[in-house]
Amino acid sequence: MKNFTPWGLLKSPLLQTVVAAKFNWRKPPPSVTKVIDLQDQDQITLEISTPNSWEPGKPTVIMLHGLGGHHNASYMVRLGHKILKLGTSRIVRVNFRGCGSGKGLAKGLYHSGRSEDVLKALTTLKHETPNSDFHLLGFSLGGNVALKLAGELSHNAHQLLQKVIAICPPINLLACAELLDKPENHIFRRYFLNKLLKFIRQRHLHFPELGTLPSQKYHGIMDFDNQYTAPFSGFLDAKDYYQKSSSKDLIKNISIPCHILMSEDDPFIHCKFETDHLPRHIQLLLTKHGGHMGFLSSPFSKHGFRWMDNIILEWLGLTKK
Repeated sequence: MKNFTPWGLLKSPLLQTVVAAKFNWRKPPPSVTKVIDLQDQDQITLEISTPNSWEPGKPTVIMLHGLGGHHNASYMVRLGHKILKLGTSRIVRVNFRGCGSGKGLAKGLYHSGRSEDVLKALTTLKHETPNSDFHLLGFSLGGNVALKLAGELSHNAHQLLQKVIAICPPINLLACAELLDKPENHIFRRYFLNKLLKFIRQRHLHFPELGTLPSQKYHGIMDFDNQYTAPFSGFLDAKDYYQKSSSKDLIKNISIPCHILMSEDDPFIHCKFETDHLPRHIQLLLTKHGGHMGFLSSPFSKHGFRWMDNIILEWLGLTKK
């Protein structure tokens, strides 16, 4: 078990979450955009960055962003640079439907259950580079999608993936929505709602056939999912969406090495689930502190200021334990 100790005044989960997200100045690494055709005529994009020393038989790290994110999300860019600097792995930053460089290419709505889109991306890449070991790394919403896909694939996962890693995944979507809608989380709730509203405005501008943008106000994440996500994605309501898209009941089916990082003080990720009967190849690292994808420790500690980054690199086999 690895222990995380927050740095000084950054013990607060609010500060861990906000400071980790805001203080990033790296420019995105150079990449080539690859368009993936989905079965329903929508498209998503991948941003592929390849170090000069990479060859088709070397590893590929495939990253999935969180809610309101895209391929240039700060954590994707930061980890991407660190992985590329080592020169042994290429990185693929996946954009979910309508996100990043895929804006305007998908009429369908992205959500926490879109594992079939990631599967299509993986199978396309595997066909092109069959000898490359694929490591799937999901952040927040992307973490749930990664775990869901690995659980759905079960014993067939080894044909595509070497390992799956999930960082602060909302494996129980109903419990997470209830947390996010609590009064004390109004800052985070407003942040995500503003991101979602901007996204759906752009969606309706790109696709007038969707009709006019609904004019009602959304009073929380569950209200948004009930009135918008669910009806536009083929679910009965928000609870139906949460039940069918959560990975919590699929994790036990994962057959490949799996690492999950969560924090007990994450403001809006419900981190309690049954671990007693998980197989040994599925490892949950649950820390007392860290906020949501924060994990900021002393710069002088073994794993440095960005403790989370170095744990991920360790799990990927890119640094010494």
